[in-house]
Order: sequence, then C-alpha cells, then structure tokens
Amino acid sequence: MDLPGFIECRELSEIGHAFVRGAIGTLHRGEVEAIVLAREQGIDLVAIDDKAARSRASQMGLRPIGTLGLIVLAHRLGHLDALTAMTKVDELVDIHGLYLSSHVRRQIRSQLGGSFTGTVKR
Repeated sequence: MDLPGFIECRELSEIGHAFVRGAIGTLHRGEVEAIVLAREQGIDLVAIDDKAARSRASQMGLRPIGTLGLIVLAHRLGHLDALTAMTKVDELVDIHGLYLSSHVRRQIRSQLGGSFTGTVKR
C-alpha cells in the first residue's frame, strides 16, 4: 500500500512482540501494538479510540488521543478549517456510525470556534 511520505512504518522489537502476545485478550491486537510501538519509539502521543485501550495507554505513561481529538488538533494546527473539521465529525456519525452525545458535539463545535448554523447538520 502506498502511504504518504510523512508516515513511517516501524516494526516492534522482539520484546514488544512478546508483550503483545501476552496482552491479547484484554485489548485488540492493533491497540496493544500501537501502545507498545509508541513506548519503544519514545513517542508519548498515541491515537486510540477504545476506552479500555486509552486507559491502558495512560497507565503506561502515554497520552492517548482519539479520532475526534485528531480532527480538533488538525484544525488547531491549520490543516483543516472549522467547517471542514465539523463536516468530518458529522461524517463519522452519519456514515460510519460513531455515537456522539449532544454534549460532546457542542464541545467540539466550541473547540473549533464555529457557529455552523445552517451549514452543518445537527
């Protein structure tokens, strides 16, 4: 698969693989691999949505960020304007079935700094 140039593929160490094998069952393999790889590479921010995996990442000294957090971060860094960011959030809900409470949606709108009246659903 062709990946953008800013994405680097890295392999887990043998110790990391052993840790993943031992941890399977409590968390999804990909989540455990992301946590272990972040620790091995000295990266403190790790993208994880699952609540249990986020908790485990925090316990291991990492800072988990979810998909919604990545969208807000991309907006703050100037990679997405507020309307595009909110549209991405709505697509996660409408197309991919992500459940968001109205409270969380209001928080996201507030963080994006947009009113979105008449431009974005919900």
